[in-house]
This record gives sequence, structure tokens and C-alpha cells, in this order.
Amino acid sequence: MDEEGNEFINEAMANTRRNFEQTCLILNNIGYKYQILREDDEKAEYAVNFIIQGEDLPMGFIVEFSAFPENMLIFSPIPVSIPEEKKVEVALAIITANHRRKFGEFDFDIVKGNIMFKLSTCLINNAVTESMFTVLLHLAVQVVDAFNEKFVMLVKDLITIDGFASFAEEH
Repeated sequence: MDEEGNEFINEAMANTRRNFEQTCLILNNIGYKYQILREDDEKAEYAVNFIIQGEDLPMGFIVEFSAFPENMLIFSPIPVSIPEEKKVEVALAIITANHRRKFGEFDFDIVKGNIMFKLSTCLINNAVTESMFTVLLHLAVQVVDAFNEKFVMLVKDLITIDGFASFAEEH
């Protein structure tokens, strides 16, 4: 690799490390207790997790940073395991929940039966600021808090797919 390519890689790795450290400082400043899940300088991959109490359920969040591509991913697993007989219905609910969503998306691993909400942002030549991070986190918290109980209710047959769709249309 040429010198320019090495410089680009080194800059991306250093920027990713700085953004991870800045996010840890922000989490400290706003009072969230977090755990470092990954801190790999060789691969420039970093992750922290923390819990925020929602209206109905606690919400786990993971914030990951990677240098290739240089981005930050905020995701939150929805606390329900999807049984085989509900997977098609939940897949329809995911499509409904994502319809017209401007920021973030729900993702469904149909093999494992897991749902998560994901929101990412490109950080090429950008630094994480407290205002940026808190806005993105607030958006993720609002969506997860609104939908996590509805997904649980759908799986437990406490709400129909039509009821879920009506709720999703309003949110």
C-alpha cells in the first residue's frame, strides 16, 4: 500500500479511537453507567453497552465504532425471542414499523428470532459531539420505548398485526 493509503487508514483508526473515547466521556457526563464490550486498537473496533429504563421495559443499548467504514452504530435488542410460528407475522410487523421511518430501522434475524433497532451515522472526518450523540440516542430511545412492548404483545397474542399496524402508523 502506498503512503497516502497508509495515512488514510491511520487517520481513520485514530479518529475512530477518539470518537469512542469522546462517547465514553459523554456517557459519563450524562450519568449513564456503561460497560466496555470491545476495545480493539488493531482493528479499530470499539463498543460499549448500557441500560436505560423505558416507560414499560428496560432498554439495552450498544454503541459500536468501526474505522472501516468509519461509523457509529447505536442498536438496541428488543427483549423478546420470536417462536417459529410467529416469524412471518413479526416480519410483517417489522416492515410496518419501518415504513416511512426517517431515522433508524428495525432489523429481524429470522433464523435466530431476534429483533433489534439500529441507527447509524457516518463519521468520516467528523467528531462525535455531546449534542450529536444525545440527539441520536434520544431518537433511538423514543423509537425503542414506543415499540418494544408492542413487539412483545404481538408475540404473546395480546395485540393483532392490524393493531400493531395501527400503532405503527401513529408512531
